[in-house]
Amino acid sequence: MIDFVVDGRRRVAPVWIPEDFDASREWPLVVFLHAYEERGDRFEHVQVGLGPALESNPELFQCIVLMPQCPTDSVWSVVDRPWSKGMASAEPHIDLALQSTLEQYPIDREHIALTGASMGAYGVFRYGSQHPEKFSAFAPICGGGRLQDAVALADRAVWVAHGDKDDVVPVSESRRMVDAIRAQEGSGRLHYTELEGAGHDIWNTMYRDPEFVEFLLTSELPTTLSESVD
Repeated sequence: MIDFVVDGRRRVAPVWIPEDFDASREWPLVVFLHAYEERGDRFEHVQVGLGPALESNPELFQCIVLMPQCPTDSVWSVVDRPWSKGMASAEPHIDLALQSTLEQYPIDREHIALTGASMGAYGVFRYGSQHPEKFSAFAPICGGGRLQDAVALADRAVWVAHGDKDDVVPVSESRRMVDAIRAQEGSGRLHYTELEGAGHDIWNTMYRDPEFVEFLLTSELPTTLSESVD
């Protein structure tokens, strides 16, 4: 666990570490942004999305995982969606949770991945496009975002996934972001998975996919950004 204070409120975020954790070496970090229904302060978010995969397939995750929780009066990023209207941005929570994790755990700063599901996927695109220097990989699942945010990540390691029968967030949301990335030069690091016949909860599949998890753990910062981290 790590704790931090946002606008006078103490927040606590779970941090998952592998069974063979060794504090003498640096570890990749995965930052997971949960969906809308898991907002709160009682760790509801660890039961949906990445959390169950950590429990069922821990051997896949040779990394540390940070799982901040968005307050009920906020969304990860304010975007043009009905559920975001009138909400505050929880991006400061991501900032401070990440900062606290970097201070308390031995993190390999060239291997920090940002992933999220549904509302969290919108957060990946929005927050990631504003802070591309912090992350080596971006993996939004069943989400979407602003086209300019997709363009901002066009030359980065991005893996987008969506179910083609999603009745919560239309698959067109991911398709338009993918098309915006593909239209840019340097988009060769883009992966797109569209699961045929699948609905909204494809995180259950993606977070158990060894290739997808390997992408999260092994994608590296571009050389120019890596030099600035050093």
